[in-house]
Amino acid sequence: MKNTKKSLFLSGASLVLSAALLAGSTFAWFTDSVTNTGNQVQAGTLSIDAVAYDLAKSGENGFTIEGVNGGETFYFEEKGQDLKTEKDPIISEENWEPGVSSAKLLQVTNSGTLATKIKVDFTVLENDLTNALWFDFVQVDENGQISGKFTRRPMSTLETFADNLELPLSADKSVQFILVYGMNEEAGNEYQGKSFAADVSILAAQYTEETDGFDSNQYDKDAAYDTVVSGKDDLSTVFANAQDEERIIFNENVSSENNVDIRNRENVVVDFNQNTAEIDNNNIAMRVIGSAEKKASATFADGTIKAGQGTYCTVGASNADLTLNNMSLYNETAWGNSVKSFAGGVITLNNVTSTSVNGGAMEAAGGTINVNGGTFTQTGKYDWNSCFGAVSSGTGTLNVRDMQATGDSYGFYIFSSGGTINIYSGTFTAGTVLKADLDLGTYPTAQGIINIYGGSFDGKIAVNDKCTMNVEAGTFANTGLTLEQFQKYVAEGSSVSENNGTFAVVKN
Repeated sequence: MKNTKKSLFLSGASLVLSAALLAGSTFAWFTDSVTNTGNQVQAGTLSIDAVAYDLAKSGENGFTIEGVNGGETFYFEEKGQDLKTEKDPIISEENWEPGVSSAKLLQVTNSGTLATKIKVDFTVLENDLTNALWFDFVQVDENGQISGKFTRRPMSTLETFADNLELPLSADKSVQFILVYGMNEEAGNEYQGKSFAADVSILAAQYTEETDGFDSNQYDKDAAYDTVVSGKDDLSTVFANAQDEERIIFNENVSSENNVDIRNRENVVVDFNQNTAEIDNNNIAMRVIGSAEKKASATFADGTIKAGQGTYCTVGASNADLTLNNMSLYNETAWGNSVKSFAGGVITLNNVTSTSVNGGAMEAAGGTINVNGGTFTQTGKYDWNSCFGAVSSGTGTLNVRDMQATGDSYGFYIFSSGGTINIYSGTFTAGTVLKADLDLGTYPTAQGIINIYGGSFDGKIAVNDKCTMNVEAGTFANTGLTLEQFQKYVAEGSSVSENNGTFAVVKN
C-alpha cells in the first residue's frame, strides 16, 4: 500500500507601515500577526478481520439458496473461527463421495478507518480431485438475504474466478458470502482416494472512497493487493515480478534452487510471517539490486532464511537499501557470509540472529552494514572469512550497536583492501577479536580504521601498523598485549587502566 505524505505550510501575514518624518526624528512601525497552532496529519488505518462459520443443524443464522440443499434452509454456527488467530484449515473434508456438498459462511469486517477493497485468493496445492468438484460464492446482502443466483462452477476455475471477484467495503462495515462446494454426482471410480487442497487468503487494499484536498478519490485507484506466497510458488518469479511498494507475505515455508532477486524496485516489503525460505542456488540466496539510475530498497521481516551448502551468501545488496527486522539467517559455506553489502549497498540489521558455520556472519564489501542489536554466532575455521564482521574494498563500513557475538576464529576483521569499523556497544568474544591486514602493495591507497566507542571485547588484538585503531571506551580481555602496547590505541581524551590483564578504557 502506498503511503501519501503531505505537509502543511502556514504563513503568517504581517502588515508593516512606515513613515519617514523630519530629519533627526524617530521611526515608528505598526505590526500585526496571526498564529495558528495544533496542525497535524493523522494517518488512517487499513485493517480487516475475517471469520469462518461451519454448518449447524439449526439456529438463527439460516439461509435458503435455490439449487442448494434441495431448496431447504441450512444454518451456520453462531461462533465462528477467527482467521487471524486460529490457523486450522476452514475446510477439512474426509470420505467424500459423489453427490456430497457442504458450505462455509465467511464474514469480512473492515475494522480500520479507511475504505478498502477485498478479494479472496486461492492457491491450489493438490488437484487430483479437481475435475470432480464444483463450487460457487453466493453473497449475503446487508439485510442478511441471499443476493444473486447460485451457479455451479467447475472447481478448475476457482483460482481465476476468485481473482476476478472484488468487493468494496467501507469503514466499520462487514460483508458476508457463502462458499458452497460439492462433488459431482457423475464422478466415477477414477476419483477414489484422490484429493484436492488449496490455500486461501483474504486480501485488502485501499479503495477509492475517501477524497483528498483536491476533492479527488482516484489517488489510490491503483492500490495493489499483497502478494501471498505458498510452497507451490516459484519464489524466483515472485521476487523478479515485484513492483514498487509491493508487499509479499509468506503463508508457509518455501524453497528454491534459483536466484531470488528484487531488482530496481523501491519499498518492497517481504513479510516472512514466521516462515522459512531455504535457498540453494550456489550464489547469493536473496539479493536486492539497484542501478545507477534507480536505487532499490526492500525490507525483510519476521522469518528465517537458510542458505544451502555452496550458496556463499544468505542476503546481499548492491546499489540498494535493505533492512532486516527480527530475522534469523543461516549459512554453512566455508568461504561465505550470512550478510554481504556491495558497492552502493546499505544493509541495516535490526535484532537479527546469524548462525555461520565455517564462513562468516557479515562483510561490508564496499557497502555499509548497520547492526542494531542481535546475536551473531560463528563456528569453525576455514580462512579469513571465518569472522563475525569484516570490511573490504576500501569503502566497506561496519557500524555496530548492542551486538552480541562469538566466533571460533576471528571477530572484527579489516581485510587487505581496507575499510572502516565503528563499534559503539556490545559484547564480543573470539580467538582474535580485532584484526586488520592492509596490503598496500596490492592496494596502495587502502586505509583501515577501527573506532571503538564502547563494548566488551575478549580475544587477541592483531592490528598491523598500517591501520589505525582509536579506542575511546570499552573493556578488553586476553588481548595478548602489554599495557604499553595497548596504550597506543587509546584515543586522545581517554585513559586506560589494567586489572589482572584486562584493560579498561574510559573517556575523561
